[in-house]
Amino acid sequence: RCSLFCRNRSHAMQDLLGLPPHGLVRREVEEELGGDISNHFAKFERTPIAAASIAQVHKAELHSGELVAVKIVRPGLNKRINSDIRTIRFLGNLAEKFLSDARRLKLMDLIEEYELVITSETNLKKEAANAIQTGLYFKDNNDLYVPKVYEDFSGLNVMTMEMIDGIPVTEMSTLNKEKINLKALSETGVRIFFKQLFEDNFFHADMHPGNIFVDPKNPENPTYIAVDYAICGSLTEREQLLIGKMLAEMFNKNYLGVAKTMIKAKWVSGDTKEIELEIVIRTVLDPIFEKPFNEIKFGEMLLFLFEATRGFHLSLPSSLLLLNKTLINIEGLGREIYPNLDLWTTAKPFIQNWVAKKYSPKAIFEKFKEAWENRNIDRLAEYFHPDWEF
Repeated sequence: RCSLFCRNRSHAMQDLLGLPPHGLVRREVEEELGGDISNHFAKFERTPIAAASIAQVHKAELHSGELVAVKIVRPGLNKRINSDIRTIRFLGNLAEKFLSDARRLKLMDLIEEYELVITSETNLKKEAANAIQTGLYFKDNNDLYVPKVYEDFSGLNVMTMEMIDGIPVTEMSTLNKEKINLKALSETGVRIFFKQLFEDNFFHADMHPGNIFVDPKNPENPTYIAVDYAICGSLTEREQLLIGKMLAEMFNKNYLGVAKTMIKAKWVSGDTKEIELEIVIRTVLDPIFEKPFNEIKFGEMLLFLFEATRGFHLSLPSSLLLLNKTLINIEGLGREIYPNLDLWTTAKPFIQNWVAKKYSPKAIFEKFKEAWENRNIDRLAEYFHPDWEF
């Protein structure tokens, strides 16, 4: 078992990562928080306990005695990122002028999304806000614990968080030693993702193994601890509805319904014929659905489907691409923990409950009332369109 942020690095690894001298790190903390570092921390370890390309983390102790992890953006990093972004923008503009695939995929939109993501990763104020927001969503849900953020000791380039004990999620030998119920653990991870997607509409979009830890206090019902909230995503209500509807139709093998949803969403060209798109979707999905659900990789299946429908001038919103990337990470992690994970059985109740809630008489009345008061006739037409029947 190890503490979060306590993945000790050897001096060789520190050299490989090109860690800045301690003096620069100390100056960064002092400029951000104001005054000498000793005014804020009773102890501050010189050697980082974790480091990556964007930031590094130091163990520290507050004067109140609380152990904390202090995340610091690498000094001078923003200047290098801005220079790289300018180069990428230039190349992206060039590609869109000469390559039809670049225009179809809206390459410049993807570059803007990437710029938003990378600048979010260096904005620790935003990460702190994301962590606090996620903590509020899981305040009454024990599946996920979000470490406390110490706002008084945080800023744009420095974030101070609670130090918490946990097991790195990929340390299978330790999980087995602690007799963790791996099936329950994998299903809890899926529940967290779909809760964030359909209930909170705010999902942790960087759920790779380095950011996920296991709380082993209750081995039969283990829970997660997640860190690094720099990249979080959300969807519009319309996008939620479209994705929920498409997933429900896929698993009911209603391929015509999937085709109609993709056309309605304008993910494919407006002159696409439903029957032609249905045939392509059926050709892709039918062989996959011949397998047991616990053998289907749904994130990869969506990528396969999107690739097969390129001929219909497929163009997806960046939020959906981010969501699919997150689904692939979650599913891969879940299968690594428990190879027989049945993602759909775990996810189905969330989709059904969300749809039922959105289409309950009370919800429909409230939407009707809101649209009527705002004279939003298009919204009314969309909400009661026959194509939206589930």
